[in-house]
Amino acid sequence: MQTFTASDGTAIAYRLWERSSDLPLVVLHHGLVSDGHVNWIGPGIVDALLASGRRVAAIDAR
Repeated sequence: MQTFTASDGTAIAYRLWERSSDLPLVVLHHGLVSDGHVNWIGPGIVDALLASGRRVAAIDAR
């Protein structure tokens, strides 16, 4: 996973599925005791969004 650094120095992981699209980016944020794979990748949510032509980002909780 890629990371970015928040203004307070905390590294936050994210995954981006980039594609050419005029549609807005969909940002997925998982619940407290889970992760992006369990909430969004495993159940097929990311695949469904990609199939509909969306760009998708999944960001980890702090």
